[in-house]
Parts: sequence; structure tokens; C-alpha cells
Amino acid sequence: MFLAYLRGIETHFEFFSWAGYFVFLAYLRGIETQVATRVLNAGSGF
Repeated sequence: MFLAYLRGIETHFEFFSWAGYFVFLAYLRGIETQVATRVLNAGSGF
């Protein structure tokens, strides 16, 4: 039973690490977009 409990934690952790990975990628993509937009805005300002 204890092993099954650990296995359940392991599965949940695996799922959350995958979800966290995709959220992290989306977050980085958002930062990329913001930076690109700012650079374009600054470039058009000159």
C-alpha cells in the first residue's frame, strides 16, 4: 500500500512536471514576444 502511495505521488509529480514544463515554455514564449514587441516599438520610434 505504501508503495502504491509512492507510485501515485510519482505519477502526480510526473504529470505536474510535464504541465509545469509546458507552462514554462509558454511563459518564455510570452517573454520573447514582449521583448520583440518592445524592440520593434523602440526601432520604429527612432
